[in-house]
Amino acid sequence: MLAEFKASERQVCELMAVPRSSGRYRSQRDDSPLQERLRELAREHPRFWLPASAFVLA
Repeated sequence: MLAEFKASERQVCELMAVPRSSGRYRSQRDDSPLQERLRELAREHPRFWLPASAFVLA
């Protein structure tokens, strides 16, 4: 988002009402199996997952 709108990290975080530290956070755990399973479910049931997919898979 920073490059897309040519804005600073501070400006983007302020616009989205998100603390700057949240933007830099990187989880230490590996959720890739869970993410892959959710993607499979979304492909199998696109109508059900469409509204939730942006929230769940983001």
